[in-house]
Amino acid sequence: MAAAKTKSEVVVHDTDALALALDEGAVRTLWFDPEVAKRACADGIAYIAQQAAKLEAKLTASELKALRQIPGLCDRTSQLIRRIEQLRTAQLGFTRTLMAQTYETRKVLLLIAETLAVKGKVNPAEVERIRSGAGNLDALQDVLDLTELLKPHVKVVDVILDTGALGAAAALASEGVARLNTASPQNLEIADAIDLRDRYAALIGKRHTALRSTIASITTIEKAMELVGGLRAPARRATAEETPVETPVQPPA
Repeated sequence: MAAAKTKSEVVVHDTDALALALDEGAVRTLWFDPEVAKRACADGIAYIAQQAAKLEAKLTASELKALRQIPGLCDRTSQLIRRIEQLRTAQLGFTRTLMAQTYETRKVLLLIAETLAVKGKVNPAEVERIRSGAGNLDALQDVLDLTELLKPHVKVVDVILDTGALGAAAALASEGVARLNTASPQNLEIADAIDLRDRYAALIGKRHTALRSTIASITTIEKAMELVGGLRAPARRATAEETPVETPVQPPA
């Protein structure tokens, strides 16, 4: 029997489904800090809890629940931001290591190919074409091309490097090409997390507006604006100490 979900897991699952159900037209890139948004809505959510009796005639239970979910939506968005950063860091670290190995492998295989070209054992024009490559994708393709070019001379490569060196080089380059492909599982995982993050932002935006409207309906718009701040932190004014003082320009003597 599968383990029962905890309350937090159920909420995450439910709100993920809500976010994924949003129309594409309602989704745009995250434009606010979810922690700021959570703080901005805190007083408003506390207020509607106090005014539950008044609101029962205006809102359904599910509508009230949606407003109370705002902090959880903000927490989930923050979680997704951290997840995206972790995925990107892991991808970057792997790519740096892989490309360092790729460039070193390319250098060694190219030296072997150049030596064989001088001896007339491989096509010099093909070696020159490979040498002219630049950039990460070219380097990966160069290694793949070099492994093909040197296959007839695998025994020579095994003596210079190690048994199976050509196969290992081809595997390294193939993995690199797959990793740099935008359709790779790693890149798709990042893209999916970004999409879900932005969908949560849209959900928060809609419910933030609904929270203000709900409070305004039983008080005033001014009260609603007071209790529910903006999703973005207000710009901080410079203090007197931070304000630059202009030095008067002295006329020439």
